[in-house]
Amino acid sequence: MEMTKHTKEEFEQATALAQQNITEALKILSNEPAIMCYFGLLALQPVDDDEIQVRLCTRNGSSVCGLDYNPFFINRLDDPSELALIFFAEALRLALHHPTTRYVQPAGVNLLSSNLICFEDQHVLSKWRDNVKAVVPTIPTYSQVKPILDKTGFNKATDWTLEKIFVHLLKEWQKQQQQMKQNAEQQINAQMKQGKGQGQQQQGAGQSGKNQKQQKQQGQGNGQGDAQDQQQQGNGQGQGNAGDAVSEMMKQLDQAQRNAPDVRGDNAKGQGKGEAASALDEYFDTSEKHAKKITEKWGENDLVDEKITQITNHIASDASRWGNMSGMLKQMILEANAPKFDPTTVVKHFKQEIQSEDMESTRAKTNRRFGYVLPGWRHKMKSSILFAIDCSGSMSDEDVALGEAFVNKFIKHAKVSYCFWDGQCGEITDLKRKEKNFELIGRGCTNPDCVLEKLEEEKVDFGGLIFFTDNGFNWDRPKSKWAKKIFIISTENADEPPAWVKYHLSMKDIKEYENK
Repeated sequence: MEMTKHTKEEFEQATALAQQNITEALKILSNEPAIMCYFGLLALQPVDDDEIQVRLCTRNGSSVCGLDYNPFFINRLDDPSELALIFFAEALRLALHHPTTRYVQPAGVNLLSSNLICFEDQHVLSKWRDNVKAVVPTIPTYSQVKPILDKTGFNKATDWTLEKIFVHLLKEWQKQQQQMKQNAEQQINAQMKQGKGQGQQQQGAGQSGKNQKQQKQQGQGNGQGDAQDQQQQGNGQGQGNAGDAVSEMMKQLDQAQRNAPDVRGDNAKGQGKGEAASALDEYFDTSEKHAKKITEKWGENDLVDEKITQITNHIASDASRWGNMSGMLKQMILEANAPKFDPTTVVKHFKQEIQSEDMESTRAKTNRRFGYVLPGWRHKMKSSILFAIDCSGSMSDEDVALGEAFVNKFIKHAKVSYCFWDGQCGEITDLKRKEKNFELIGRGCTNPDCVLEKLEEEKVDFGGLIFFTDNGFNWDRPKSKWAKKIFIISTENADEPPAWVKYHLSMKDIKEYENK
């Protein structure tokens, strides 16, 4: 697309006209209370950039999401319902947290995956108008891209999420990329052979006198030069094509769109798509260059995510607020905003509980105003932890090592000790080593209280206790200070921990986190 430079006056006029079109589009969306709630998070900003049509901006550190729009693009649309559909989809994209996820490479695959979900529901379009009917085939839908997804074993019933669509489309993208790379290499080899053949023919030209040697050298030079030029040209074509395999995949989508039934009606048949369809072609362009431009301001934003979740909870409290949204979209929004368990939160809260409350003096500094020395004080940030390992449990040495490493990520610089226990508690040591002569029989049962008794007997103190166990015991809440400082890491198939235990993770939680 050619870049157009607009004067300040032209841009202001276009923006004023676009504001009228935006107002009309929002009137249509007023029948969609849920979407309007999410749209309220958007701060609209006109931009004079022909490479941008409409773009979400979450990488701004603010609780408000930006929405860049090109007024010239908006004014090329034929009907406010087309803009209403775009606003509907962008607000939905935000509600599903698509701009704040990390699935952005390749950008073209990511953008297409998001578009397929956000434009599946087209009920806000006024399809009875011929000019709107003409642009409907421009909009990507599942039915159009289904032939591509079917190659990868895609199942819409279970895989209709951004992440899963992205993974399936990525498989086809990688396949296309590899095929284009092979085609480029074959083209290079053919051009090199052609160049060598031309060189040999030129070497044989000129059979007499002093010109023979000169012609031979010239022929060799020309032949090699042609081959090198062709190789460089082939390399450039190969690298360019392989770097944008999304475009090749989109050719398949375009073909599928052409093969799709004509939904525009008899009045629209035989007519060109027109200016509005041309504008939407630019909006739905998923080439890597365009997709990078549109998604370059997407990024993680906890403040925006929190606002979206609050809005979703507000909407979910009254079913009438959903408007005409389909049941599938409602479910997707609810699932995208459901509370997600984060094992790191448990460790961080435990860290705050066991942090030392002792104070230490800091280096004294001279007060510049009064001229005398003022000593400072701060909290000691070091902690001491006892890893108490249940020898009766089914937790392997590898599980204990993984659990310990996970804790150490978030509780750094802590002094760590170990003990092994069952019916009784072994020696407390700085080494993770079970004594050979340690008989774990005690009182004939698994008894975590034996660890607390050991600490009392030896008058040893720790900031926190982390038990590795399968929870195969009944444990009443300790009456000592330890009740608030106990953290249980249990085996994957363990029993439930005691109800009073505030900090608990299973090895399943930890492994799932580490595998992300």
